[in-house]
Amino acid sequence: MTRSTLPTVVTGTATEPLLSRAGLQTAATIVIGIVVAWGLPLSNTQQAAILFAVGALSPFILAWWARRHVNSPATMKAVINQRNP
Repeated sequence: MTRSTLPTVVTGTATEPLLSRAGLQTAATIVIGIVVAWGLPLSNTQQAAILFAVGALSPFILAWWARRHVNSPATMKAVINQRNP
């Protein structure tokens, strides 16, 4: 890999970006549960559909979002090899 094609190393303030994104899914599920418990007029079918959507779609969305904030082992190996020939 030449220097011009060297992958960009993702840096940021989060030390565990996957945990912070998983926390968002947990918070969304909790908020939905609390709102329903406090009397939002949703049928059991509507509640199940919302929780299914959160449970089924959020892992994919959060994985895509979190992946942009971490580096794969192959990327890090290429960066290290490039910097320390």
